[in-house]
Amino acid sequence: MDTPEILYHYTDAKGLLGILDSKQIWATSYRFMTDAREFEYGFDLISELYPPAQESTLRFLAGADVETPNSSYAELIKAYKWHYESDCLFVAAFSASGDSLGQWRGYAGLHSGYSLGFRSEEMKSINEKTRLVACSYDKQEQLAKIDGLIRAVLPGMKHTFRKDIGQLLTIAVDAAKDIALQSTTLKHPAFIEEREWRFVVGPLEPNDKRICYRDSGRVIIPYVKIDFPTGLPLDHIKVGPGPHQVRNAGSLLQMLKLRGYNEVTVAPSEVPFRPW
Repeated sequence: MDTPEILYHYTDAKGLLGILDSKQIWATSYRFMTDAREFEYGFDLISELYPPAQESTLRFLAGADVETPNSSYAELIKAYKWHYESDCLFVAAFSASGDSLGQWRGYAGLHSGYSLGFRSEEMKSINEKTRLVACSYDKQEQLAKIDGLIRAVLPGMKHTFRKDIGQLLTIAVDAAKDIALQSTTLKHPAFIEEREWRFVVGPLEPNDKRICYRDSGRVIIPYVKIDFPTGLPLDHIKVGPGPHQVRNAGSLLQMLKLRGYNEVTVAPSEVPFRPW
């Protein structure tokens, strides 16, 4: 998939000011995304691909001379997802749509929403732990990606089985990491209108000094700060629908000039929505 020239980050006034002041984007722990089962989703696909073959597994455990079914290896990989359930993967969300009603409603606040348009070319090379990726919403495509990861390690797992249990478990843990990373790009089809792209950071160790914490008003959320080597690649900003849209646009434009963002343009949203 070709990367759109501009990717949009929706936020409220507080988020906008934070981004402009710090010249950073914050990536939130994967466990705190709006899709409540997002981390689980990729691992759930394993069971769809490899339904547990209970009879064969029981025969093997009973000592019968039968080949261990692929589903047993797949379930072993799935069992090691707990290694990556801690705060080691972080995500910052963008959209290919810059003026979306659903995004205004969901992420930009009721009265002061902003859609920040970033030049994607300058977002691709930040550091080795930060990747810009497109989300997949197609179920068959998602299944194929997970199946490819499992099939890539099955020969090694079968070769080490009964010979080196330690190596077998290492392969399973590494495969679980690959599936966790792949899962950061897999979203339930219900979210398809978001047309989401992401910065994915990690995996990081739990004691990594880059991990910060903020108060969301409900819970403490881990996050990491993303710096841009050549400066914030901000191209333009759309001001969301609301009762003070024109005033918001005017004060925003004035603030941008005072802070040195002379090339950043401002335009109002064309969505005829009243959030009041």
